[in-house]
Amino acid sequence: MGTPKSNSGDLARLQEVNRQALIKSGLSQINSIFSGGTYGTGATDLWNPKNRDSLYTASGKSISELDTSDPLFGSWIRDHPNLLKASGGRESLFNKVGGEIIDATIPGSNALGFGPWSPFEGDHPKTLTSDQVKNKYAQFLARSGQLFTGTTTSPGFNQDFYNKRATDYINYAMPELQQQAGQQSKQLQYKLANQGLTKSSAGQQLGSSLLQEINKQRQGVVSGGIQQAQDLQRNVEQNRSNLISQLELSADPGAASQQALSTAAGFRAPSQFQPLGSLFSNWANTYMASQVPRSGGMSMPYLYGMPNSTGSTSGIIPNNGFVR
Repeated sequence: MGTPKSNSGDLARLQEVNRQALIKSGLSQINSIFSGGTYGTGATDLWNPKNRDSLYTASGKSISELDTSDPLFGSWIRDHPNLLKASGGRESLFNKVGGEIIDATIPGSNALGFGPWSPFEGDHPKTLTSDQVKNKYAQFLARSGQLFTGTTTSPGFNQDFYNKRATDYINYAMPELQQQAGQQSKQLQYKLANQGLTKSSAGQQLGSSLLQEINKQRQGVVSGGIQQAQDLQRNVEQNRSNLISQLELSADPGAASQQALSTAAGFRAPSQFQPLGSLFSNWANTYMASQVPRSGGMSMPYLYGMPNSTGSTSGIIPNNGFVR
C-alpha cells in the first residue's frame, strides 16, 4: 500500500459529496411518498452481491438493474469524478454520463471514499467493471442506511385525493343542512298557520326567502368542501417542505422517510369535520323572531321586514325537497 495522499480538503470534499448523496436519497423517498412512486423499504446494512436482485435503492431500483438513468445512481457517479475517466480501450460504463463516454478506471481502490479517512490510498489504478461499480455503490448505500430489502409504491397526494376531501365534506354536511332546513320550514309553516296567514302573499314571500336561504347554505357547503380540499393541499405541501428542510440539516434520510410515512398516514386518516352549528339562526332572527299580533294580518309583513301586502295566494313554501 502506498502512502496516503489525502488531506483535510479532500476529506471535507468527500464528506460533503456523501452528505449530498444522502440528502438526495432521502429526497427521493419523500417525493415518492408525497407525489406518488416506488421507494425502498426495510433498510439493511448487509450487502451481498449474490442478493443484488433483491436489494434496492431508495428510489426502488434493484442493484442489478441500475443504470445511469436512475437519478440517484447517476448523481452519485457524477459526484465521484474519478469514475468519469475516459479510456477508449476499456469497458464503458452504461454508455454515457453527461454526454461523455466513461469507464470504471479509477486511481486507487479506495478512490470512491469507502475508507475511513483516506479516499485516495493506493498508488495503482484499478479498473472496475460496471457490476463492480454497482457493488461499490451498494456498499455505500448499506453503510449509510440506504440499502433496502423491499419496495413500496405510494399513490401520493394527487388531485383525486384532494377532490375526495371536498366530496367527504359535502357528504358530511349536506344531510345536516337538509335536516336543519326541514326543521326551519316546519317552524315557518307552524307560525304562519298559527297566525292565519298560510295563504297570504307575505307568507309566500317568507317561503321564497327561506328557499333562497336554503340554496345559499347549500352553496356554502359546496364552497366549504372546496376550502377543505385547498386547506388540505396547503397543509400537505407545507409538511413536505418542512421535512425537506429537516433532511437538509440532518442528512438523515432514514429519519426523514419515517417522518414522511407517519405524516402521510395522518393525512390519509378518515376525515374529521367540525359540526355545522345553526345554519338558519341569522335568517330566523331576521324573519321569525318577532311575535306577530293575531288581531290582524296587516301588521305581520311589517314586523317581518316584508313589504306591506294583503294579497292572497295558494301555497306557502315552494317545494324545495327539504320539508319532511
